[in-house]
Amino acid sequence: MKKAIIISALGHAALIALLAMKLPFLTRETEVIEEEFVPVELVEHLEEVAKAPPPPPREEPQPEEKPVEEQQQAAVEPEPTPPDDAVPLPEPEKKPKEAQKPEPKTPAASPKRKPTPPSRFSASRIAALLDKSVDQEAPATEAPKKPFDAAKLLERPQRSALETAQMAASLRSLIRSQVEPCWSVPAGARGAEELQVKIRIYLLPNGALARAPEIVDSARMYAPGQEFFRVAAESARRAIQRCAPLKLPPDTYDIWRETELIFDPKEMLGG
Repeated sequence: MKKAIIISALGHAALIALLAMKLPFLTRETEVIEEEFVPVELVEHLEEVAKAPPPPPREEPQPEEKPVEEQQQAAVEPEPTPPDDAVPLPEPEKKPKEAQKPEPKTPAASPKRKPTPPSRFSASRIAALLDKSVDQEAPATEAPKKPFDAAKLLERPQRSALETAQMAASLRSLIRSQVEPCWSVPAGARGAEELQVKIRIYLLPNGALARAPEIVDSARMYAPGQEFFRVAAESARRAIQRCAPLKLPPDTYDIWRETELIFDPKEMLGG
């Protein structure tokens, strides 16, 4: 029994010693050595070998050069990017530029206009001549010294038709007698005996014209071939304007305030 124990202990000790010696070699990495194969040619004739040119020198591989741009990019290190949590610094406030005041513009001097020569025809002179001719043909009606009360004149007691007709005829004769001196028959008028002109006149209580006299047969004035009638009618109308105001009795104003007169060249010529 003791002998077996001793043998077992010796065996274990030998195993431990063997493991201690072998273990470092087991942990080392084995290096693989590549074998280079050198070509060998068999030469039969040594003289040919001696005469052969020496082999060209073997070129050693050179490391490839990197392009300049890649070297520069590698040399330039990228700047560190700021973290996301970094708060940007506030920019300094820019002072507003002062607005430049506009320079006052000097008004351009306008060219002086040459004075216009005085016109030979003056509008004021022509107007004065026209007013003078109108005053000569139709003198201005004089304002009544005492105003007439037309309402009282129209409130006269009514007359009979016969009495009114007789008074109207006599008043027309009175008006004609005052107007005929201002009327002249147109010279050289053909058929003057047939140129009877009927004119309606409107008078104020003082005998002045209330408005311009009206030609009753006004359509005949502008009819073809009635040139002499037109001249006679215009002549009769101007005669009434020249002789106004008329002198008439105020108590019969209701009769003569609107009257129709007949200008007959035949009577003027003594026909």
